[in-house]
Order: sequence, then structure tokens, then C-alpha cells
Amino acid sequence: MTLSAFLSVIVLVPIGFVILYVLSIFLKYRKSSYKDASGNSFLQILFAKGNYGEFLITSRLKKLEMYDRLLTDIYLPNAYESTKRERRISSKLNESP
Repeated sequence: MTLSAFLSVIVLVPIGFVILYVLSIFLKYRKSSYKDASGNSFLQILFAKGNYGEFLITSRLKKLEMYDRLLTDIYLPNAYESTKRERRISSKLNESP
């Protein structure tokens, strides 16, 4: 085996594993109901850590089959603080037309 053949094997094997890993994520995404519930595309899941984590948790909870529907991107209010989003929504609701 020549040096160039050896180096190409060293480079191609990890690339093949990455392709298989991404393909397995894509197949899970395509089968899941997460894409409809969240509205996140596959690329958003692939490149955003938070979306990918949410996808993993949702897919694992779905396997439990305890409930028919899972809700994603839910913001729960805090008793002491409100998020910027909540303040913006409440200020719009309190405006008089």
C-alpha cells in the first residue's frame, strides 16, 4: 500500500462515518412528527445545538407513548421574572387601539 492510498483511507473513513451519522439523523427526523410540531427544518436541527437537543428529547419521549401529542417551544412563565418576549407581548396587549 502506497502512502497516498493510506492517507486517502485515513481521510475517507471518518468522512464515511460522518455521512452515515448524518443520514441516520435525517431518517429519524423524516419519520418523526417533530418537524410538524416545531417547524424546524433538518438543517436547523443539524446546525443548532438547542434544536438538536430538543429533537432528541422529543423523539425519546415519543417512544414512551404515554401521550398522543408533544408540545415544543413552550415558554413557562417564572413567578419572579418575565422574559423579554413575554414583556413585549404583554405590552402590545395592553396598548389601547
